[in-house]
Amino acid sequence: AKPHQRFVIAGTCMALCYAFLIPPGAVQDEMGHIETTYYYSNKLLGIEEPDAESIYVRKTDKEALGKIQTTPTLKEYNYFILNITHRTDDTELVKIEGTKGTDNWLLYVPAILGVTAGRLMNLNGITTLYAGRFFMMFAYLLFAYLAIRKIPVGKAAMFLIVLSPVFIQQSCSYSYDALPIELSMWFVAELFSVLYEDRKIKRRDLIVMAILAFLLASCKAGTYIPECLLFFLIPKEKFENPKQCKRMRLAFIVIMLLGFLINSIPYLMMVLGITEATTELQQYSNSLNCYTVSDVLLQPGNTVRVLITTFLQYADFYFEGSFAGPLGWLNIAISPIWAYTMAGLIFLGMMTVKDEPEYITKKQRIWIALALLATVAMVVAAMFVSWTGKGSTTVSGIQGRYFTPLLFYFFFLFRGKFIKIEHNVDDIIMYAGLGLNVIIISNILSSVQTV
Repeated sequence: AKPHQRFVIAGTCMALCYAFLIPPGAVQDEMGHIETTYYYSNKLLGIEEPDAESIYVRKTDKEALGKIQTTPTLKEYNYFILNITHRTDDTELVKIEGTKGTDNWLLYVPAILGVTAGRLMNLNGITTLYAGRFFMMFAYLLFAYLAIRKIPVGKAAMFLIVLSPVFIQQSCSYSYDALPIELSMWFVAELFSVLYEDRKIKRRDLIVMAILAFLLASCKAGTYIPECLLFFLIPKEKFENPKQCKRMRLAFIVIMLLGFLINSIPYLMMVLGITEATTELQQYSNSLNCYTVSDVLLQPGNTVRVLITTFLQYADFYFEGSFAGPLGWLNIAISPIWAYTMAGLIFLGMMTVKDEPEYITKKQRIWIALALLATVAMVVAAMFVSWTGKGSTTVSGIQGRYFTPLLFYFFFLFRGKFIKIEHNVDDIIMYAGLGLNVIIISNILSSVQTV
């Protein structure tokens, strides 16, 4: 079978394992994302919230949410097993404390649809929670399948990245980090298919990349805009004529700006102190007494010192955390041996086979590297002014998963003249990666049994 066909089976099996072994609420910050999903589900169903600090759910939903623990025990798993197939006729609404965590409902679309479907079908609370997760899982399987199928180079590397533990964990949860990661992988596949296939750019390519750029620009306060700007690596010769090239590039910039403005301006205005905090996350951020933009700009010495200290202390944590844990609130540790073995396999999957085209020029390598650095800078800047309290010696709130969308680009930079392999070993790489995933699942089981 081809890599994307293998992924359908392997991805489904792994996703189901992660979805059930790390249950709702056990992924970092998932409870807040669940509350946000119910908030937007209520909007979809035309249900008005009781007040600014509460949301409506059904009694069965409240019961299920009350059973959720960030560190699940055997008792909780038994509750899930005994109740997941039951239906309910009780549609009475009750209040729970909570509200939306963000204004960007696009990040929750699959989960909103899943939860809404569960409520309309009178599924009980725990089944409805899993319906939201399953819709997130279907989106993951679809986007990852399209990415592996479309990418013209590094298919084995893409296969391992989308099956890395962090990628699967986030994609099979309510986390709003899931869609940006998945859409980023699809975008790089679409971009590289135009760059490295011997053909002209098609209308379908332009439409898909424009939609993906709009969505990525709307996520995370525009953090992934530098990745979208790699669209300009597509040479003029790929377009029908110079006029079409100019028109499409201008349209691409406008689309990205629209995506950014629609969902990011409210956040930026809050950070700059122009407006009051409106979401739960913004209110929590305000309570931290964080560094302000003026603090960062007017105290360059302190800013540089904090940045250097941050990366000296946590560089390895960020790298490992971008693909290999630790997982969930259980902090399920993945041995550095397995993490760096997986990194080595991804690296090997990106290498050039003898007599194969290199697929990357020096100029492209430089622009990709600059885009990666710009994205890292935007992640750090966002955390500096929204999660780092004044006086802190390191930037708080940075998670490795924020850099997961950069993994393919990062490893791609090493492709070319540096290392070449004698024969294509993609099959070995993919099966070895699946073997590592089985070992990691055994780590998850051991952690759960310990609890």
